[in-house]
Amino acid sequence: MKVPKIAFAVSCAAALCWFAPQLRADVTLRYKSDLQMAPYLPAEAREQAEKALSSQLGNQSLQMKAGKAVTKRGRISSVVDFAKNEVTFLDDEHKTVASIPVSELPARMKAAMPPMTEETKRAMAAIKTSVDSKKTGRTDTILGIQADEREVTLSMAMPSPPGAAEPLPAMRMVMQIWTAKPEEAGRVPAIRELEGFQRSATYFMNPSAMIEKILANFPGMEDMLSKTLNQQRAGEVMLRMHMEQFLPFPPAVLQAMAAKASPGVTIDPNAPMMRMNYEVAEISTAPVDDSVFEIPAGYAQIGADEMLKGMMKPPQNPKPASTPGPVHKVGGGVSAPSLIHKVEPQYTEEARHANVEGTIVLDVVVAADGTPRDLKIVRSLRPDLDQKAMEAVRQWRFQPGQKEGKPVAVAARIEVNFRLLDNPPVPQN
Repeated sequence: MKVPKIAFAVSCAAALCWFAPQLRADVTLRYKSDLQMAPYLPAEAREQAEKALSSQLGNQSLQMKAGKAVTKRGRISSVVDFAKNEVTFLDDEHKTVASIPVSELPARMKAAMPPMTEETKRAMAAIKTSVDSKKTGRTDTILGIQADEREVTLSMAMPSPPGAAEPLPAMRMVMQIWTAKPEEAGRVPAIRELEGFQRSATYFMNPSAMIEKILANFPGMEDMLSKTLNQQRAGEVMLRMHMEQFLPFPPAVLQAMAAKASPGVTIDPNAPMMRMNYEVAEISTAPVDDSVFEIPAGYAQIGADEMLKGMMKPPQNPKPASTPGPVHKVGGGVSAPSLIHKVEPQYTEEARHANVEGTIVLDVVVAADGTPRDLKIVRSLRPDLDQKAMEAVRQWRFQPGQKEGKPVAVAARIEVNFRLLDNPPVPQN
């Protein structure tokens, strides 16, 4: 799947466009994100998608000081030194570091991407893309900053295979993007600094040319993303983004998915396959410590091309150390596991505002080490709360069930309750 690689390349270009060669004040910007996949998708597919997007987005941060800027995104950090016109990437998982001149970055990122076959290129060239961007007129206050909303709709229509009875439905991505109002730059020092940085970066980094070079091998993508970039106001500071991705499936695929879905899970062909919320959690001009720009001790220097190729690889699911043993049922000499650590599920804002309450039922396997695995929704409440329930249960810990005095994996059924309180706790970031 090419989308994660494209997303990484574009995010790198976009991240670089946030910085400017003349940084006047210390600035810290942190984002939090939340991802929800449709519950009818296979559990393995949901987990892989969540892990891939979390590694590329996750909880990001940007800090600037005295001609330098550092971003942290998943396992990768990058430090831009404008005096040297250089970007340094750090892989926190493998403890490696590599530096690249900014002027060489687009070409080397393009070279790091896996080659595409001619057949794939022709297929991508046949995809019809469109971009619609408009101001909605809606406003909001985010961390005390007044914001305007813009809605951007990206559509990609694929040609139908020869002999197909009906055309393939188009993939559609709808984003509501909230940016600080222009007048907020005169009131909020951090916004003023960030807008100045980004305006200068437009000339310093030339983001349109960068995207054009990186996506030259992806017909249609470069034009679509360039149009989106050109419709933005120069210097905009994003405070919030809500994205929904719609991928309509052919009827035959829907029928097959419905047959495999867990009891109580319904398939709505018009519902989004993925929802993602991305919102600023901190923005300030508090002093930034010099240590955030330093390379940690013990990091090994590697070649720039090796670093970029490693960054392009999607995250891999770790292989289990051993094959899981049989799963037992309670009874016949098998004791039930007992809960010893519980994490309460968090409401989503949408569910809270809709006053949704109820109980979600899951089937799980409590492994011999007391961790829950193989989670499966038996009775659903609504997709976003189903996801929150699973996130909470994955953090539960049990005294495992036993057979003949030894811990064993035991099947269990768990209920997760969502109840609104008069003074509900603030969701954890």
